Amino acid sequence: INTGNDNSESSNNDINGDGRIRNNNLSNAIDIATSLLVTENDNNSNSENDNDNAKITMNLQDKSMTSTIGNLTDFIKNSNKVYTLHKVQQRAAFLKCMGGRSCDARIRGSFYHFVSRKAFDIEGLGKEIINRFLELSYFKDIQDIFTLENHSEEIERLEGFGSKSVENLIQSINSSRNIELHRFIFGLGIEEVGETTARNLSNHFKSIEKLMSTSFDELITLDDIGPRVASNIMQFFENDYCKNMVSELLPHLKIQNPSSINQDSYLLNKTIVITGTLEEFKRDELKNMLLNKGAKVSSSVSSKTNYLIVGSNAGSKLAKANKLGVEIINEDQISDFLNEK
Repeated sequence: INTGNDNSESSNNDINGDGRIRNNNLSNAIDIATSLLVTENDNNSNSENDNDNAKITMNLQDKSMTSTIGNLTDFIKNSNKVYTLHKVQQRAAFLKCMGGRSCDARIRGSFYHFVSRKAFDIEGLGKEIINRFLELSYFKDIQDIFTLENHSEEIERLEGFGSKSVENLIQSINSSRNIELHRFIFGLGIEEVGETTARNLSNHFKSIEKLMSTSFDELITLDDIGPRVASNIMQFFENDYCKNMVSELLPHLKIQNPSSINQDSYLLNKTIVITGTLEEFKRDELKNMLLNKGAKVSSSVSSKTNYLIVGSNAGSKLAKANKLGVEIINEDQISDFLNEK
């Protein structure tokens, strides 16, 4: 939703860095759109053309449709059209904000994503604090996170802060500077580039510079990357704002580029599922160890699954694996399994 303003109460709904509205109830998301439409019309009543650039994209399972916000109400309410409200609720994957840097909610979303646990994992920099720092202009662009120390004295005078809390926040930011390449790529918020795709890009290109200079043809040769995702990656690094953001981030960071995966690894291209509660291993750490050995970690058991790693309370995945004859690795076997030659 691109309204060019952020005056509606509905704008406080979370929007991801790639523009997706995080709202499981699509009818509520459509209410967001219609309320923004009212705000847009009220604020721009003297201009007939201001809505020309205000667009909403509805990605459906079998087709996508882009409609100007000026036509959105008719689109939703006209039951004679193919996509009634009920059908949109049943079939739409998400609503996506097209506002880019003109949308305050999308800017906030990009910060939320960047500092999240699976990206830069900056403890102490939650949504409320990010919103406050944006309002105070301590943050304008993502790279401003790494110069926040310049505002330390001002922040200490803010309600709810003190010298110790500011010190801890700065320490957390500084700790995040040393980051693995795949987490850096994920943190950039490239549309449709999730954890798995970010890791595939990291393992293939092995540096952000090589990724930034890649071609569309090379991208579509990678696992899990089709033409649409490849286009999103190309568009991101061709965008002047995004290129500048990455260039200004790099001097603040120490990126850990991945080492080459041993092509003789016994886990190379093996599909592994983890289920149940693990006592000795953190799930994310175990997942990373498996991926570093060339394995593919999946969330569901299928006929293509090679191994199922099982903790307590494994449930239906264990039953399905037994039925399919998948090899089971219990938690007390994990260390030997990882160290097997």
